[in-house]
This record gives sequence, structure tokens and C-alpha cells, in this order.
Amino acid sequence: MSWLARHGFHAAQLSARQVGMRMRDLDVSSRRGIRTSLSVLGLVASGVDFLPPPEHFTDSGSAERVLDAALGAMLLCEVLDRVPLVVELPDEDPHSVVATIVQSAERRGIPLADLSLGTRPEVTRPESVSCAVDAAAVLAQGRDPLTALVHWGNRLRAVRITDFNQSGMRCAPGISSDGRLDLHAFLLALSLASPCPAPVLDARQWTNPREQLVRCLAHIEGAETKQSAARTSP
Repeated sequence: MSWLARHGFHAAQLSARQVGMRMRDLDVSSRRGIRTSLSVLGLVASGVDFLPPPEHFTDSGSAERVLDAALGAMLLCEVLDRVPLVVELPDEDPHSVVATIVQSAERRGIPLADLSLGTRPEVTRPESVSCAVDAAAVLAQGRDPLTALVHWGNRLRAVRITDFNQSGMRCAPGISSDGRLDLHAFLLALSLASPCPAPVLDARQWTNPREQLVRCLAHIEGAETKQSAARTSP
């Protein structure tokens, strides 16, 4: 996290499945310690990822563990000012795991941001479940990420900015020669969302993540500056 702060980032997306962040690793003091560590670095949490394989929600051998871990991740979200919990919920719920997670999130005031809604807008979810859009995942499904942003409107609570290249790999947006995401149009569409969630640069599968993250941040900040100037010009 200190690397993020040194290179001009203002927020960090945490993972509840990372070693040191799992439910069994954290007590009340540890969760507060994470918040303190972020604050000392001048960072905030943009959200918490809880992304086990979707089949773990429905398998009888793993459903209870997934539920316990999800409830633990919500405790971390609470300490971090109730940031969104990013999930990918399955369509089937034979053990009522999804229903319990949704109810617990509602009770605790934790926004649930479901990535499956971003790739499959036809899926039905309770109104309390918000949408998370992962641009690369949407492109991989042959859909338009801009359409996903517009479609979900005020139910949009989490956005991942990453590109998807012609080889079928995730890649850095705005700087990859074979990327498919129109980054400027995507940022403009995102700026029109209300509320506008803070976008997360997702560097999974990038060839040189740290160097590319810095370049992408500069690229995005430059695009946002141009958009702001365009809106304020007479």
C-alpha cells in the first residue's frame, strides 16, 4: 500500500481472500489497524473484494465456509466506512448462502456490488444488490462496457478499469496497442453516473503492473482534466 501512496494513488481496493485479510486472520483490533495504516499513508479503501469461485456458494462442502468468510468481509467493510463489498453471485442458491449474504449486507448497511450484473444485465437480483462493472469482463462477453454503465445508472457502485486485448487477455487501458476499450468514452460515461463510484485500476494479467499502473493513472488524470476543462469552457 505504501507503493500506491508514493505514486499518487488515493485509494486501494482490498481483497478479503488475501493472506492477512481473511476472516480468520482479523480480529477487531486488526481491522481497525488496516484502517489506521491506510490513513497514515493518505489512502482510503475504495472497496473490498470477496471473489471465491461462484461454485463455492452452491457446493455443500464449501457453502458454510463461504458464508462465514463473507460475513467476516462485511465486518472489514464496516470498519472502512461501509465501503462496497464486491462479489460475483451465482444464479442458484440451494443452501440460501446468497440470500443470507444479501440480508446481512442490508442489515449492516454494506453495499453489495455484483460483478455478474455487469456482464449479464438480464440477471435478476434484489433491489438492494448493486452492480459492479469490470470493463474487461464485459468486453470478454462481447458486450459494450459503456452500455453497462448507462444501463445500471444509480445502481452502479463499483467499476474496474482494465482492457481486453485481441489475444483474450486483460491488459492496461489507454496504453495497450491492441486493447479494445475506448478509455476516454468510458470515463466520460462514468462521470455522468450518479453517484459516481471511484474507478479501480485492476492490474491482473498486465505484463508490467507497477509501471503500467503509473502510466494509466497519468493517462486517466489527463483525460479527466480535459473533460473538466471541456465542461467549464464557455
